[in-house]
Amino acid sequence: MSGFILIVISRLIIYFNYQSQQQAVQYKQAQVAQGAASTVKSFVQDKVNALSSTVQFNFLAGVPQTSPLSTLQKLLGLEPAFNEVAILNAQGKIVGQAARTPDLYSADITSEINKAQLMTTVKQSKDFISDVYIDKSSGEPEVIVAVPINSFYSGYSGTLLAETDLKFMW
Repeated sequence: MSGFILIVISRLIIYFNYQSQQQAVQYKQAQVAQGAASTVKSFVQDKVNALSSTVQFNFLAGVPQTSPLSTLQKLLGLEPAFNEVAILNAQGKIVGQAARTPDLYSADITSEINKAQLMTTVKQSKDFISDVYIDKSSGEPEVIVAVPINSFYSGYSGTLLAETDLKFMW
């Protein structure tokens, strides 16, 4: 009888020990996932800030102070994570575009995202961050980040957006 009780108690102890180990592993996984999410958020927010700064210093009153192509090329030089940058007018048409590898840039940088959602978001003077997608030519994860270009006089006048390569987070 005492042997049976000993076996039952040892099995209960093993079961509860297993349960506590599972909880500890789940907690650790949640911490790692939160850390990774924080890293991604910080990286993408840094890229949004770079675009916002460009708009602030180069598009006073919604009008570029230098040629749009020059501004875009300088932005590519300053941010290695940007593969392609473009300026859209208020109607969503590309008015300026530059790429790190000009022979590979897409005819429409917004082809990977929902353009209607992009335009709706930036017209409300909000920053836009697309879902992550895999680039067909490089096979790397990317997102489109965009910020509105606002005129002091007429409000929304365009969008500055960049195709951002997420490999630089690694």
